[in-house]
Amino acid sequence: MTSITNRAMPSAIARRVKFTGHSTSAPVSLFGPSPLRLDDGHCLPWGHRLPEDWAAVLRNDIATVGVVYVVKSYATPIAWQRLDGVVVIPDVRYSPTASRAQSLCRQGFAGSDIVTTIDEAHHGYSVAS
Repeated sequence: MTSITNRAMPSAIARRVKFTGHSTSAPVSLFGPSPLRLDDGHCLPWGHRLPEDWAAVLRNDIATVGVVYVVKSYATPIAWQRLDGVVVIPDVRYSPTASRAQSLCRQGFAGSDIVTTIDEAHHGYSVAS
């Protein structure tokens, strides 16, 4: 996996390459309904986490549409691209570091159909429990 700086992150995301940075990574590149699990992998060590409603969206995307690319800040998924091309960047506030990474994700995914709200994420399908 390529080690990059924050400055290089949007370019790496635009090319959908696996990378690792200071606090961010895109270690996942999957196809089809995939085995990515969130049982223990969506929490940051000090308590920040992907809210459960967004974790349900991600689980549903993995199980039904497929997820092909995930960007994490520490252990929290902060953006992902579904197999149908839709990009999800939850409108969740985390630490300043994660917020900066979210901004870099928006740059890297520019030109993609980006979903940022739960209502948008639920449009067209119902979230599995």
